[in-house]
Amino acid sequence: ERAWAYVGLGGQLGAMGRMSEAQAATRRGLALDPTLAAGWSVLSSIAQAQGHDEEALTAARATRQTLARSDRGGVTPRAKAQDMISANAMAAELVGDFRRGEGVMAGASRLEGYQFNGPGHAVEAAIDAIFAHQRTSPWPVALAGDDPETPVYRARLLAAEAWARDDWSRALPAIEQLQTVSAAAPDAAERARLWPVEVWPWQAYGYARSGRVAEARALIERTPLDCYLCLRMRGEIAALAGDRRGADDWFGRAVRTAPSLPFAYGEWGRAVDGFGDHDRARQLFASARARGPDWPDPLLWQGESLLRQGRAADASPRFRAALAAAPGWPAARQGAARAEAASRGSH
Repeated sequence: ERAWAYVGLGGQLGAMGRMSEAQAATRRGLALDPTLAAGWSVLSSIAQAQGHDEEALTAARATRQTLARSDRGGVTPRAKAQDMISANAMAAELVGDFRRGEGVMAGASRLEGYQFNGPGHAVEAAIDAIFAHQRTSPWPVALAGDDPETPVYRARLLAAEAWARDDWSRALPAIEQLQTVSAAAPDAAERARLWPVEVWPWQAYGYARSGRVAEARALIERTPLDCYLCLRMRGEIAALAGDRRGADDWFGRAVRTAPSLPFAYGEWGRAVDGFGDHDRARQLFASARARGPDWPDPLLWQGESLLRQGRAADASPRFRAALAAAPGWPAARQGAARAEAASRGSH
């Protein structure tokens, strides 16, 4: 019972925003009984909320393993079905398999009584579809006005759409306004812990993409140094500013923070390729693919790199593979067409 008590305490502390205490309590419960599926599920959510994505992935996988036990990790059949959806979605998203993540979320809507149906589920499904390159904007998502996380959900949707279109002109003012208005609203204190991990990294990246590098640096410096996304966006901002040493430092820290995840490797590869180091970029793209074989972005980036090097015949299969992983992705389709045209022109 003591193990269950610590897990329950961890869940309550997490709901109160006391994340470090929540993490410590949950880990203590799991140390007493590592077969508790509920403990791993709680830990995965707490870790992800802090930007500790490596631990979130480990905990999500442990959730699945314990739920697969004959005793379902100590939970009811209904709880198993719900927790399995959350664990499967998180495990897919954290290695770049956003198509699977979206599919899992779609399955959640068919599970009667699923506790996470509603705004959060709808937002995650929409963002997964965008990051899977199946959409460039989210479908309408009904967000409850009394949910304290609603402004954060809206900001994340705006950021995802801007990222997909590489156009931050509309998103940045809207995200800024959301934060200004919500700062004076009830539950502002609860949201205060969400902005730095879930929104500010993307907002800072948007500033950098818009040429507002000083603002980007000022905002990203306010984000935690143990947050994976925050470190990645520090690397992106440094690369956009032409700071090769800074990009290497921040992407290197991101890789060390979450060595099992593909994103920092791929983004680092794109950055060093932009600095002309094609061999190193190729190695980083390979590292990203090894950790996220269903994440198509490094394939596209390597295809673009090969095209710039005049190696159209080598670029073509990368674009085709990216298109197979993300059917309908315009950038992959256009890249494949350019590579094939260049190949024909060289003969």
